[in-house]
Amino acid sequence: MDANQASNGAAESVVPPADQAPADAHQGANMNGPEEENLLDAVGDSATRDTEAEDEIDEWELGDSYRRSRRKRTPQGDVYSAARSGDVDRLKYLLHEEGVDINARDKWDSTPLYYACLAGHEDITMILLEAGAVCSEYTFDGDRCHYAALNLRIREILKAYEQRPPPLDPLQLDLRECFPPEGDPCWPPDITFSFLGSDRTVGAHRAILAARSPYFSAAFAGKWRGRDEVRLASPRLSYSALVSLFQFFYTDRLDVAVDEMEDLARICRQCRLPELREKLEAEKNHQKYSDMKWHRLHQNLQRRFVLQASSLSEPARLNACLGNILRRTGGLAATSDVITDRVGDLDFSDAATPSSSRDDFADVILATGAARKFRAHKVVLAARSEYFRARLSRTEGFKEGLVPDPDGSTLPVLTLNDVSPEALETVFEYMYTDRVTSVDPGLVVEVLDAASQFLLFPLKRAVADALLPGLEAANVDELCHWLLVADMYGVARLREFCLNAMANNFEAFASSAAFQAMVKELPPLTEFVDATIRPNKPEVAVPRGTEERNEESTNVLEDLREKWLEFEGGELEERDKHAAEFDRRMTDLRNMDPREPSDFSSAD
Repeated sequence: MDANQASNGAAESVVPPADQAPADAHQGANMNGPEEENLLDAVGDSATRDTEAEDEIDEWELGDSYRRSRRKRTPQGDVYSAARSGDVDRLKYLLHEEGVDINARDKWDSTPLYYACLAGHEDITMILLEAGAVCSEYTFDGDRCHYAALNLRIREILKAYEQRPPPLDPLQLDLRECFPPEGDPCWPPDITFSFLGSDRTVGAHRAILAARSPYFSAAFAGKWRGRDEVRLASPRLSYSALVSLFQFFYTDRLDVAVDEMEDLARICRQCRLPELREKLEAEKNHQKYSDMKWHRLHQNLQRRFVLQASSLSEPARLNACLGNILRRTGGLAATSDVITDRVGDLDFSDAATPSSSRDDFADVILATGAARKFRAHKVVLAARSEYFRARLSRTEGFKEGLVPDPDGSTLPVLTLNDVSPEALETVFEYMYTDRVTSVDPGLVVEVLDAASQFLLFPLKRAVADALLPGLEAANVDELCHWLLVADMYGVARLREFCLNAMANNFEAFASSAAFQAMVKELPPLTEFVDATIRPNKPEVAVPRGTEERNEESTNVLEDLREKWLEFEGGELEERDKHAAEFDRRMTDLRNMDPREPSDFSSAD
């Protein structure tokens, strides 16, 4: 019998089939509360909450007997059947290709993690946890997973992951530093909310609040225009609920005490966040169902509700909302196809022309010479790039370099002389949406230069992701060019793609003039040592405090040799002979006159 103790006290001994409900299943229903007063008629607050310890999770070793266990394949199954049967391939496909919500409940109110724990699949459990499945014992779903765990091993995994918050994407991770649970923000707030009859305040940023909530967008453009502080007047407004909502605005992750859910739902009603409010109302029903069991087992602990970004529709997520406000500034191409591909199926019919900060809430202008000016937001630039954070901090308090804005204010101007408007548009797309949907091959080198200049190193991978689909049909000359570019700028994924293509079609590449020119440009191969005479590496003690040297190859030709040997090398001495032949051919290419035809055939 397994350890699953459902809320009604029942126990289960086997995994329920697809057409049978778990023993503790129950049905939830949304409850619509009465109309509430306007809670945000001028008040505010700021306090910080403790965050979960970000302990490192050790790698879990799966036993041999577990690896040998047979799994049922579910080629057409949903995420619940894949988790229940232990189909790793199907689960990964659903997570990475279909983008399913891993915290969604089925008709029996069970999550994929619940089924994985109930069936005792350690690898499935870890995949779901790494993807952001809620496992906290102090939540409704997490509590069920702990009690459903088939063995102590599953419970140990849940406990280990419970000690850290779920992983955040780079955009959410960077913006969290602007509204941290504790400590000072990386960029000072430009709007402060205070509560009536309280000395607590909450500092935030107009651009983020306006991007996430239509209510704040209208308020900042209307009744709160030009104000640095807003004093909220409603005595029923919960400070902690408002802070939880603001943290959700910055991170796409909601973590709220169950006791605050009703207050937060009222705030969501006024902020015009129907999707978030519906999820809160539905969760309130689940929490009522487990009240009796909770008070019996955890009388002194506070229950919490955790909502991940994957539970939201695409238009309601942070990158889509920031893409919308960037669209208002005119910082992206105005074609509807580009916008739809980038941030989902959004309605930009109300997006105003970039003529006033009443519409886009821009507070800085980036100028690329005399060609084009981009309206932007300091909080996004400072959060995503240390380069812009340093430059913007030097403009604070100075009157020089200010230009008038149509709404009567003045905006600072940062001049960027080393980047074209087209390349900066791609940089902006990444900074606001965490992705690059498409990139002109002629702009790739300039965008990679900008990524290095602005210290936006993850942008290089985003550029590679956008470029690679177009390289499937690339010719020899193009792949040689992109390999040199990838090696120069350290774009690992693009480099790996080119090396694999060359290793798979080595003879075609070796006979081309472009490959010969590339070999001449690259550093030469190091001397190859045959395996039969290779001496054992002596043990050398590294002095304490000295960084041990990483001896892994970074030479392009050496990496190409290793890739080619994976296909042609064989084993032991045969592999060494093939490696020596590869070195000889590279040497001949380096010494060959460019006017001579290169005719390399297979080794004799």
